[in-house]
Amino acid sequence: ALGLEHVAIVRIEQLYPLPEERLIAEIEKYSNLQEIVWTQEEPLNQGAWYYLAPHMFRIVVPHPTKAKVMEPVARPPSAAPAT
Repeated sequence: ALGLEHVAIVRIEQLYPLPEERLIAEIEKYSNLQEIVWTQEEPLNQGAWYYLAPHMFRIVVPHPTKAKVMEPVARPPSAAPAT
């Protein structure tokens, strides 16, 4: 039998200053957290990932959950936001 997987979606409304304490509190709600996936609708080079990635690694990696921060999920890099 396949195990059930649960997905939680957390929306980050404020990027600067980054609400680190709130992010840590949210992470702590999930004791079995295995991975964190950043998603954005913008092309990869136009969204918040490149700003946020170093912060996410700094916050998540030393955290007791030992969750992995996975590659972002976004449209391919583009010179224009429209497709």
